[in-house]
Amino acid sequence: MSKFWEKVFYILSWIFQGSSYLSPNTYGILHRMHHAYADTEKDPHSPSYSSNIFQMMWKTKIIYSNLFYGRVKAEDRFTKDLPEWWSFEKIADALPIRVAWGTLYVLFYIYFITAYGINTYWWMFLLLPIHFVISPLHGAVINWFAHVIGYRNFNLADTSKNILPFDFLMLGEGYHNNHHKHSGRANFGVRWFEFDPVYMFIKLFNFLGIIRLRIANVVKTGHVSTLQQNRKISLPAIALKDGTPLSEIIACNLEVFTQVQRKLHRKLSEKVLTAFQEVKELGNGYAFRFSDDALLLQKINEWITLEQLCCPFLNFKLEPLMVQSGLSNTSVWLHLTGGEGVKQFLRSYA
Repeated sequence: MSKFWEKVFYILSWIFQGSSYLSPNTYGILHRMHHAYADTEKDPHSPSYSSNIFQMMWKTKIIYSNLFYGRVKAEDRFTKDLPEWWSFEKIADALPIRVAWGTLYVLFYIYFITAYGINTYWWMFLLLPIHFVISPLHGAVINWFAHVIGYRNFNLADTSKNILPFDFLMLGEGYHNNHHKHSGRANFGVRWFEFDPVYMFIKLFNFLGIIRLRIANVVKTGHVSTLQQNRKISLPAIALKDGTPLSEIIACNLEVFTQVQRKLHRKLSEKVLTAFQEVKELGNGYAFRFSDDALLLQKINEWITLEQLCCPFLNFKLEPLMVQSGLSNTSVWLHLTGGEGVKQFLRSYA
């Protein structure tokens, strides 16, 4: 998205959120922290570490304020490529502006409720508090209830759930378990009945050139020439059991790296992905055997650290070669595994 369109959506966010305006930059940091620390003590909003929804949102409010006002500095990985417009943020966040929005809401309610009959529609005034705090209220619904009630498509380490099979309430954002599994996927719906209406607008904005959706691209493993040239190739047309194209949910995102990290990742990939001596098929992925060389193991661990950033759908495990296999214990196995579609993905590029 260009800087011009960033500013347009900043203004639109302010208009639609009004008195409960939340900084896109700061909320983006909170969102990334939530995914990085889901249901741990560092999670800015987890029901697992709060006794009730109000305590959780108060904790979130404190963390949000500390980040927004610069009392706490977020890690670089949580701030990279987020939109910024601090001169506007100061205006939108100012207390007089928030009070002005609240006053406007009250006047709007008074005018229309009295016009249509205050004796009949007086109860609508009870909606005003919701209108005042609609943005954090929306966050509370997702960050509390989508970790407490609902169903799960994916068995993850966190408590994320999909609130409703047909998410008419939160317009797709209630598919929270899907989102935690595939955090970089624009379409939150995974199963055939899970309709994400916001995805239609994302596709429209992409068509109009307002945003640019990234095509799922990966570095092809097992081919030295591809790695050396740092080329990207598109995923093949493989579909999961429910018909979802593999390319919609699995993608190695090299954009998460800094320039230094990208160069290091390329060098480590050239070393690691050409050094394995044997490949073993697993139920949900593949295992690669390497010699038990201290320098090589160091490079493998460095590669895993970076690979986890760009390919969060992969699980990594290093273990020694078992003695009962009949071979001497001078090798280690690197297990690359994951959920549905990962084995197909690895096989396509083996």
